[in-house]
Amino acid sequence: MPIPRATAARVLILAALAVAAVFAVLKAGEVTEARVAESLAGDARQRAEIYAQSLEGAIERFGFLPAAAALDPRVQSLLAAPDDPAQVATVNAYLQRLSREAGAGVVYLLIPSGLTIAASNWDTPQTYVGQDFSYRPYFTEARGGRTGRFYAIGTLTGVPGYFISAPVVIDGTVRGVVATKVSLDPLETIWREGTDRVLVADENGIVFLASDPALKFRATKPLDAAARAGMERTRQYGRDDYAPIDLGRTETVGGVPLVSRSEAAPQTPTLFEEASLPAYGWTLLLFADAAPVAIAGRSARVGAILALVVL
Repeated sequence: MPIPRATAARVLILAALAVAAVFAVLKAGEVTEARVAESLAGDARQRAEIYAQSLEGAIERFGFLPAAAALDPRVQSLLAAPDDPAQVATVNAYLQRLSREAGAGVVYLLIPSGLTIAASNWDTPQTYVGQDFSYRPYFTEARGGRTGRFYAIGTLTGVPGYFISAPVVIDGTVRGVVATKVSLDPLETIWREGTDRVLVADENGIVFLASDPALKFRATKPLDAAARAGMERTRQYGRDDYAPIDLGRTETVGGVPLVSRSEAAPQTPTLFEEASLPAYGWTLLLFADAAPVAIAGRSARVGAILALVVL
């Protein structure tokens, strides 16, 4: 029996309305998710920049120390007579006081061979005095007349830190090197108290700072032979194995990348942002909670359904 045209028209209209309603519900969720994701991404970008600036500030507050000590007459006099016990004691006391008053780590003086002849920790069991650091890039750079910078694990102490060095120039010639070690542990402690996951990777992709200690000294990208050889030569991290980090899978919501199944944030989808630190050759990676995106989308879809029911 043929279906009356009026009935058929009503069926088609109802079907079209149903499709439109489903589309409206889905679109409401999609638009809301995109808006929330964009807002959260903007906040995450700002925080990534703040994390990067705080890292730079933690380092540069001590950047003046080696250059200042390199100009001190007592330091320069010792380099003219490095075996003079009285002058060694004078410079040890000076470096110890300089370190204490600046709130810095170890400050130490090396002769051109790389041997440390005075240090602020001269009276401790782990003194740098007598240690040869000629293999460290911060030393070779300063010996070449430039400011040296290098992040590494201490070969003597096993404690990581950022090394800054300056040449001691006397009559136009580099006669020695002053270096200091800056601890970034307090910064990592602060990061661990927050909800963001923060990683900092060096130029080779090795994570050396992290809010999650389990991710430190892991690789964010494959290591080539040259990178491995360089780290071995400079004894940068004191290890041979750098297990890769699974950074997860990325999907785009409203033009914003959301990462899931990442070792950096395994429990929930996250927003991913990067901040470059070009002065150091580092990259800061930020993983921020993206749960509000899904929550907002669900709320918008529920709201759209309720609105359609009322209508």
